[in-house]
Amino acid sequence: MSRNIFGSFGRYALSQLHKLSSSQRLAEHRDLVLDWLCEEPAPDLDEVARRLAKHSPRQAPTVEDGILAAKTYIKQLYRSLSDQGLIEANDFAALTRYARSGGRRPPDARELRPKNAYNLLRLIALATGWLRDGAPVFEATGALRDRLLDIKHGRVALEEVLRDAEALAPELESARDKSPLPEHPDYARADRLLRRAGEELARRWVRQEPGPWGREAPTAPEYSTSDTAAQEPE
Repeated sequence: MSRNIFGSFGRYALSQLHKLSSSQRLAEHRDLVLDWLCEEPAPDLDEVARRLAKHSPRQAPTVEDGILAAKTYIKQLYRSLSDQGLIEANDFAALTRYARSGGRRPPDARELRPKNAYNLLRLIALATGWLRDGAPVFEATGALRDRLLDIKHGRVALEEVLRDAEALAPELESARDKSPLPEHPDYARADRLLRRAGEELARRWVRQEPGPWGREAPTAPEYSTSDTAAQEPE
């Protein structure tokens, strides 16, 4: 192990939490916008943006900034629905037709987010301790455990989880800077370990020793040279 844990564990988890937060903002007023588009006559993009800017709890420096942010949100909404294949084009007209068609609504992507947020925050805490102490501690205890359980059971808003994660970022960076772990992995040692494992697996198979890598190993798939098999991607 090395200080690369900082990126592969800590920074990765922070970036994923930011993606979850962005997805939440995208879904936040989705149904509201779709309901407005079912009115007679259907409001245009400017009208929907004005309504959304007034409804949004997020403060903007000016009214114009709020409307611009609302328009950006609406564009993200129809782009997301287009990417999911729920509307036929990436534009406001397709979004309006979709809203007025009575078709199925996109699934609520927030159903699994409490568990996702729980795992990501736990990953940051694990990375911080591992970098700081040089060894992992996988069991969460004390206040951290209580907080993680609240998050896992959906009792903490995602925005609050993101604030928790951002508050841990300085500690994560400090642990990296002072870590007893080496700067880079010992690639030669890892290579030797993998070679030893490969040789041991081959030895057990050739000698048909008892166990899942010897006599009880599953039958290898048959090799095929058919055109279909040759064209399949690896």
